[in-house]
Amino acid sequence: MLKIPYTIYCWMAVIIGFISFTITGLIFWPFFKEKQKQYYALASFFIRLLFTVTGIKVEIHGSEQLPKENIILVSNHQSLIDIFVLMAYFPKQITFFAKKELKNVPILGFNIVQMGHVLVDRAEGRKALKQLDIIKDKLIEGKSIIIFPEGTRSKDGKIGPFKKGAFLLAHDTKKVLIPCYIKGSGKTLPKNKLWITPAKISIHLHAEVKNDSSKAEKKPIAINNMKDETREILLTTQTKVETA
Repeated sequence: MLKIPYTIYCWMAVIIGFISFTITGLIFWPFFKEKQKQYYALASFFIRLLFTVTGIKVEIHGSEQLPKENIILVSNHQSLIDIFVLMAYFPKQITFFAKKELKNVPILGFNIVQMGHVLVDRAEGRKALKQLDIIKDKLIEGKSIIIFPEGTRSKDGKIGPFKKGAFLLAHDTKKVLIPCYIKGSGKTLPKNKLWITPAKISIHLHAEVKNDSSKAEKKPIAINNMKDETREILLTTQTKVETA
């Protein structure tokens, strides 16, 4: 089957690309004036190159609706490659949040930190609230962040229930919240699978979701309104683009 040699080719390209990026980054790191920004840009270049050599095509729609200021990007989540798709093709530099255990993975943990991403503990209670403060600090610093409100990857492509964290952040920081739907990534690399299929991936961005934080409306109501509206936008987009 062609699927087997293609998958082997893709994973070899990933390994070679990752090693090449790391070596290049280490060579140029002392010369970078804006280290995180330039290291991120270098990573984006290598990811785009990787998609090109593996024949995975990515397109983006709606980028003209993005504001100039930093944002909270809220997206569906079907595959491990979602974050790489956004790093390579989303017009703004984005910060994502990964499990703190990745810090102990050789080279990978180093690269995550150097690009300004955040390693967090998937905790409950007070620890979770403390980590929300860390994310707020990133927004205050002017960083754009990506949050997958389902909290995990979807096995069947269906959009699951949303957790409230992203919408709590939008309410408290008054930052613009942009819904994003990613099509095709789950077909390219499904959850818990190693097989890779050269599917076409597309990113669909929408206008900002209304933030009622400036009104006298009670906080829980405002947060739920944003959460429900965002999920409805993504469900509508899914129906539209998946049946087109």
